[in-house]
Amino acid sequence: SCYLLLSFHINIKSIAASLDDLTTLGILASIGGFLFKIIDNYTWLPVMITIIFLILTPIWIIISFGNEYVKNVLIHGCAGGLILDFDAEKHSMVAILLYIAQWLVIFVWRHERDPDNVCIPYLTAIGDLLGTALLTCVFLLLS
Repeated sequence: SCYLLLSFHINIKSIAASLDDLTTLGILASIGGFLFKIIDNYTWLPVMITIIFLILTPIWIIISFGNEYVKNVLIHGCAGGLILDFDAEKHSMVAILLYIAQWLVIFVWRHERDPDNVCIPYLTAIGDLLGTALLTCVFLLLS
């Protein structure tokens, strides 16, 4: 698949940016599922994991400030979504996501789940996927 993308002169980094969100979501869902299964026997484990991450966060920030490329992102935030600066694409993207959100929330409510916990990760991943798909279409049209 990388060969196909390179043959169309498509920037693999833009596709990898969306895939890393999906990969992260999958890893977090797996870890959350595992913790949910063992919570009855190891009630202290999620608390310990949280404490460890809270202790490590300042250390990771200090290490990240040492990298000149990451320092700017830590101070000013990420400047992603530049392709959505065009009004027509911005409104089309939002309309698609709102339609999916409306359908997904109704579906989740029917299955007696909390839409805040279930829908937001999926909508974020779908937004990344749609953004990558639209970006790929623009690259294909321009090449």
